[in-house]
Amino acid sequence: MGDARVQRILTNLLENAHRHGAGRPVEVAADVREGWVQLVVTQPGVPDRVVEHLQARRPPGDLTGLGLWSVQRQARELGGRVTCRRGPAGLGVVVDLPDR
Repeated sequence: MGDARVQRILTNLLENAHRHGAGRPVEVAADVREGWVQLVVTQPGVPDRVVEHLQARRPPGDLTGLGLWSVQRQARELGGRVTCRRGPAGLGVVVDLPDR
């Protein structure tokens, strides 16, 4: 899993959390199982519109959400997927990638 796109995915998620997170804590988790790597970045107070940016098929015209769109695109290029889940700790952006 040495692809530079993995680094860009994590960098984009962390930069977004820092830029838009109003100082709220960020939890980062990684797990490997059954040929897959899962990265999860969770932060409280994240608005639901983030999910829309992660599901967009085309880059945003006004650049709002471009980093999140890029995360989704790069994950797909690597054969993975991006999903979101809400929990007690906030909104988690879940990136599942094949472990190559």
